[in-house]
Amino acid sequence: MKYENPEYLGSMYLHAGRHALKKMLKGRFKHEEVRKLRMMLPYHITEEAGIVNRFYKPMGEREGGYVTYDGYAQYRIPEAMWKGERPTDYWLFNDGCPPWMSREHAENYLKLLDELFEFEVVV
Repeated sequence: MKYENPEYLGSMYLHAGRHALKKMLKGRFKHEEVRKLRMMLPYHITEEAGIVNRFYKPMGEREGGYVTYDGYAQYRIPEAMWKGERPTDYWLFNDGCPPWMSREHAENYLKLLDELFEFEVVV
């Protein structure tokens, strides 16, 4: 993906997290290394916040307390990246199958990302 608009931080984190996870899967799967990606990997798609990570924060964020999503519009995924209609309440994984638990879960997660998002668009 080519980034021409710095307002799309969500796209940048989505792409970077996907790339890092794919790279880790090419070698020996290290569960703790993948676990570090939790702040960059999408966890839940919501109407209010767009996409949040496992910490229920905008992707790339981890620290701090309660987040009001109004100030995070730049973290939303642009419409051009969605394949089909954007879901309004969708979980990408649950506590029983996070992508850092096993190679199989990571591979399934990557397939899901590729079903939801178009990674070859210019934003």
